[in-house]
Amino acid sequence: MRSRAFMLTLAAINMASWNLKELREKAAIFLNGTEKNELIAFLDSFDWKSKATAYHLLQADESFRPYREMDEAQITKTLFSQDDEFEGAARIREFSLASAVMMANTLPDVLAQVLNVVSLSKSLKVNDVTSGKVIKRIESSFLRGEFENLNDSDESKYIKAFSNTIKHIHLVKSSYHISTEDGGYHGVIFKAFRYRNRLFPEVRDVELIGIVRQHRTRCIQFGEKINEALD
Repeated sequence: MRSRAFMLTLAAINMASWNLKELREKAAIFLNGTEKNELIAFLDSFDWKSKATAYHLLQADESFRPYREMDEAQITKTLFSQDDEFEGAARIREFSLASAVMMANTLPDVLAQVLNVVSLSKSLKVNDVTSGKVIKRIESSFLRGEFENLNDSDESKYIKAFSNTIKHIHLVKSSYHISTEDGGYHGVIFKAFRYRNRLFPEVRDVELIGIVRQHRTRCIQFGEKINEALD
C-alpha cells in the first residue's frame, strides 16, 4: 500500500511542469497545422518523460523508506540476515534510479525538437535533430545561451555519460555500502566509470537523486524560457 507521503508527492509531480498550453497558444500564431500537431506531440512527450523521471525517483525513495532511519547496527544486522524484503528494496532503488537517469537524459533532446519547430522553422529533419545541431543553428540569443548552459551542466554531462554507458557499453556497476563516517550513511553506490576518455566519479544514491532532480528542474525552467522568448 502506498504511503500518504508517496501519494502527495505523486500529486505534486503532476503539477510540476511548464505552461505547455501557453506555448501552444503563442506558437499557434505562426505555425501551420502540421507544425502545430508536431509541436503538441513533442510537448506531450516532454510532459510524459518529465513525470516519468520524477516517478522513478519517487519509487526509488518509497522502496527504501522503511530502512532510511536505521542506524549502522540495525542496517548491518539486516544485511547479514539476508532479508529478502531488504534485498528487494535495494534492487528496486537501484533499478529505479537507473531508469530515472535514462529517462532524464531524453529531456534535452525533446527540448531540441521543440526549438526546431518554434525557433528554426523545422530547418532540421526530425531524425537529424540533436541539442548540438540546434545550438549551432539557432541565432545568438539569451535562449541559445541558456540551452548551451543546460547541455554543458555537470548534471547533464553525468546523466548523458551514465545513460550512454548503460545503453551502448556496459552497466555502471553498483553495490550496497555502509559507512562508519558521514553520520553512518548507508545506501546504493554507483561506481566510477569512464566515458569518452573522461572519468566520472563514484556517486551515492542520494547524490544521484539530487543530480537527476536538478537536471529535470533545469529542463522545465528552460521550457518556461521558450515561452518568454515568444513574447
